[in-house]
Amino acid sequence: MTKPTTRGPSRTELFLAKVDTTGDCWQWTGSTVAFGYGQFNDGHTMVKAHRWLYELAVGPIPEGLVLDHLCRNPGCVRPSHLEPVTDQINILRGIGPTAVNAAKTHCAKGHSFEGEDAERLPNGARKCRTCNRDKARDLMRQKRAANGGQGTCSVCGLAYRLRPRGGLWRHYGITAAGFSTGEPCPGVGKPPAP
Repeated sequence: MTKPTTRGPSRTELFLAKVDTTGDCWQWTGSTVAFGYGQFNDGHTMVKAHRWLYELAVGPIPEGLVLDHLCRNPGCVRPSHLEPVTDQINILRGIGPTAVNAAKTHCAKGHSFEGEDAERLPNGARKCRTCNRDKARDLMRQKRAANGGQGTCSVCGLAYRLRPRGGLWRHYGITAAGFSTGEPCPGVGKPPAP
């Protein structure tokens, strides 16, 4: 007499045994990776649990897209709570620093990030021109107060005075090096010697 073979549970049965469907979110109760995302052994390798069930229930995730948890619960595997989006959209929908800063419409002092107050840097970051201008003016005032508005040029060694407007280092009057009144030293734009 032959012994009857017993079939073990399928991968789907093993998966569903680790899902709590009592709430609105289908919470993964198995092992997790960073940030609370579930992981599951599909028989060959470890995969993200929410991706595995989405592909089983809905179909393949389109090339170049990631799954965004609309419920903001990384442990949720419910396919209706997942949406394929670009990585950029997924990041901007989140709560990380990039998303928080992208959602800001005004700087900390209330200047708008639209129009002439806004400056976009090559890396995509935004700066407030008004605040930067105010900060530069305050720094210049501090430097003037610290040395009485005078200093020594780091290029030619001559004394200079800061002009009230503009931050360039310039010499006044005729110098021993032959510079005439108002003509800048070759070291214009370089900081003074300490």
